[in-house]
Amino acid sequence: MRILLCVSNFPYATSTVEFGKLIIKALQSKATVMSVRSASERPHVGESILNNACKLLDLTSASKLIRYGTPAEQILEEIKKGDYDLVIMGAHDQPSFGELFLGSVSRRIVHQSPISVLIVRQPSSNLDKILVPIAGRKASNPTVQMSARLAKAFNAKITLLHVTSTIPSMYSGMDRLDENLSELLQTESTIARNIREFAAMLRSIGINAHIELRHGTPMDEIFRALEKDNYALMVIGSSRHSRFNRLFTDEIALQIIDHASCPVLVTKELTSLSPQDEAG
Repeated sequence: MRILLCVSNFPYATSTVEFGKLIIKALQSKATVMSVRSASERPHVGESILNNACKLLDLTSASKLIRYGTPAEQILEEIKKGDYDLVIMGAHDQPSFGELFLGSVSRRIVHQSPISVLIVRQPSSNLDKILVPIAGRKASNPTVQMSARLAKAFNAKITLLHVTSTIPSMYSGMDRLDENLSELLQTESTIARNIREFAAMLRSIGINAHIELRHGTPMDEIFRALEKDNYALMVIGSSRHSRFNRLFTDEIALQIIDHASCPVLVTKELTSLSPQDEAG
């Protein structure tokens, strides 16, 4: 697996690099550290930033790359040129009005990148709990597989969260849908089949996932779940061929990217769990 780690200036980039180090080492990945600089900046500034990042990473084999120009354009260009599986980058904790109106670098990368993107905000030093909102099979299967890989590496607990906007007719009149999860899972509804499939896949590799079912608006319920438990990472899926892709094209998705209280990994492609991939 090859990872592109994008850094800006220190000390701002420190949390991004430290969290990236956890991911890179856990997945035994090859890393390229990239910084996009202003054309008017002296060359030694970018070189110093990359050297500091590699020192924090403690990776002597990491490649270093400096590009000059607009950050989003240069990062997307490198993604197209390189053979990467994942991009890791930081984001401002409080986006400015201009970023929200015009689109921040992280928003643009998440929207346009053909590969998975990890946005680092308020990272934890212990990746012990992972929240995985799930939807349709095509969108969520790669998401669950990537989550399983990380959970295996960190011995982390996974919560599979499904938010339904409508209560199935068989449960109409009930106050709390999550209290009837066991009954729902015994049905042959699409929701039940998907959840059973994802849970079975995780069990097959030795991970017992907690399943949580919520009723309401996806954004609101995801934030409530984050508030309820101190998750170290949220993994969420995007598919060009799925209705779930709309999550990344409207304001609801951008608010999740901008305001989640933990790092957010947006999966775009299926990542293999095979031994060959782990070694590569």
